[in-house]
Amino acid sequence: MTHFQLHSVAAILLVGLACGAGCPQLMRPVDPLYQPPVVFETAPTMEQLMAQVNMNTQRVQSLESTGATLGLKGFPSIRAQIYMMPPMKFRMIGETALTGQLLDLGSNDQEFWVWGRGFESPGLMYARHDEFQQTMAKTILPVEPSWVAQAMGLARFDPNDYHQGPFPTATGNYEIRTTMTSSAGQITKVTVIDKQYGYVLEQHMYDMAGQPIASAMASNYRYDPNSNVSLPYKVDIRLPKSGADFSIQIIGYRINQLTEGNGTFAKPHRPDVPEINLVGNSGMPLPSGQPLPGGQYQPTSQSYPSTGQPLPTGQPYPGQQPAPVGQPYPGGGQFDPYAPTSTQPQITPQYPSSGGYPLGANTAPSMNQPSSQFTAVRPVYETAAREEFNSPPIRGMR
Repeated sequence: MTHFQLHSVAAILLVGLACGAGCPQLMRPVDPLYQPPVVFETAPTMEQLMAQVNMNTQRVQSLESTGATLGLKGFPSIRAQIYMMPPMKFRMIGETALTGQLLDLGSNDQEFWVWGRGFESPGLMYARHDEFQQTMAKTILPVEPSWVAQAMGLARFDPNDYHQGPFPTATGNYEIRTTMTSSAGQITKVTVIDKQYGYVLEQHMYDMAGQPIASAMASNYRYDPNSNVSLPYKVDIRLPKSGADFSIQIIGYRINQLTEGNGTFAKPHRPDVPEINLVGNSGMPLPSGQPLPGGQYQPTSQSYPSTGQPLPTGQPYPGQQPAPVGQPYPGGGQFDPYAPTSTQPQITPQYPSSGGYPLGANTAPSMNQPSSQFTAVRPVYETAAREEFNSPPIRGMR
């Protein structure tokens, strides 16, 4: 697989997952029936927050959009259809009446695929999940199409990962930090959860150096009383390495009514384009550290400046060098490389700060941890203010 092909994958994902700022907002009075119920009257524990998020996700066996718009800033928006059966099964098809299908992103339990008309795409690109995780392609395309399901409010906390929190954010919501180990190294995920309703507002992933990998901000939540699920009608997604912001606007959902027998999650066969295995024609993963076929690996973009280029919230990008924080971990003791994943202490890199809390001065410690035992940096990356949107109720519920 060439470096050109990897850029094509990224370009298709970017154009395929978004609805730019020009998309119209559907403004209607909010029916109280669809207002999410309050689940937290008092400050919750980390376990209560994670349980609420997991329960909301587990109630969704399948999800289908009854209308959606996609686009990228600077591109016309297109209509799309989204299908998912969490955690791995996902499909998004974008099209226009004039051109027909423009993109097809999908994933099932075994593999995922990416296809786009134009965008200098070499063909229908695909890979097995297990093989893709072991290749250098993972460093350039850090998220698969199935990640969009998590971005759309269906996040999940794995009890085998290492969690910290909750930390109060500048707007009074709660933040949980999760450390995960992947083939690309140690990943830290920051999840911001609503203080009253318990749904996921933001998800931010960072690499070992504290550099952002992917971000998702979900808003305009509406509640489905039939399935007892809260879902967002607007999702903003950001892949910093590509330098693009994009969004998904949902018109309506159909919950737990999708059947799998029609091949919704099967990789399509397009006779007009070649099929390209992202991990090599043999289907075998590339050895660690081996350059991709077609030439030496080149960075996809320049490194982020330490100062002068603000994030959407107005805060600067993290510095180019990681700044580990020497914080004590629950239970004390030294780092044990053989400790179980759920209890193994991790090196916390430097994150951007917001809400007036400077780096290295955790003025808002964990809600359930004595301040004398917890002196971590607050990696708050919450949007400056959560706007209140209005949208039509979920279809099929009247």
